[in-house]
Amino acid sequence: MIKKFIALAAVAAMLFACGEEPVKPDPNPGDDPIVEPEPDFESAIIIDGDYADWAAVEAATATLPTEGTPKYTQLKTLKAYADEYFICLYLEYDPTDIRTIDLFINDDNDALTGHINAWDEGVGLMLQGSFYEFDAEYTTQLGGKSWDPSMYMFGGEDLSTAWEWVNLGVGGGASSSIANMIDDTTAAVEIQIIREMLPMPLADTIGLGVILETAGWVSVGALPAVAEELKLEGAANPLLPLNIPAAVE
Repeated sequence: MIKKFIALAAVAAMLFACGEEPVKPDPNPGDDPIVEPEPDFESAIIIDGDYADWAAVEAATATLPTEGTPKYTQLKTLKAYADEYFICLYLEYDPTDIRTIDLFINDDNDALTGHINAWDEGVGLMLQGSFYEFDAEYTTQLGGKSWDPSMYMFGGEDLSTAWEWVNLGVGGGASSSIANMIDDTTAAVEIQIIREMLPMPLADTIGLGVILETAGWVSVGALPAVAEELKLEGAANPLLPLNIPAAVE
């Protein structure tokens, strides 16, 4: 695990040192192999599009505020659960024109390190990819597909809002069910992230935030969320805290 982190960090440092101009990340990553867990381990969450197993776990949950006006509304529910091998997410959202999911992680549980985005604490890791196919012009949403995100480490100054993410060139670290409609206006999808594939060790508690974007890179969904009226009054907008069990060596 440490060797893998050092190698990935070295690649990231080299890319950043070369002065490569940061660009908006490509949500279509490569095809690195997936690391499978030990055969005798079975997660409480099975990524199969049957969401009933979420009722049996104590998931960290964020939903849209019931009072006031959130800035973004298309992401309606975010649930997260972690075991010794995986981090699992469950999303409910309005799928209209959704192309990309950005998962931001405060991996060290330090609010003062990393990138500042929609939340009042820094994040050092981003997983980004699409769970829909699009046409060649990225204007028409086609069928669903499994989420296979690229991984990025933040390369800018702590608490910067600049988009200075360094692509680690790592795919195959996550997968998802195929998004499906659970009512006339709401889709659901569940995601599984392999902890061993992440480029750094995780703190005992991490923070999670999810942003949904359209084909034109417009943010339309974000959780956790605080109503805009409360933000004007100085209310904080923290990430969703998730307890992380010790990893299996």
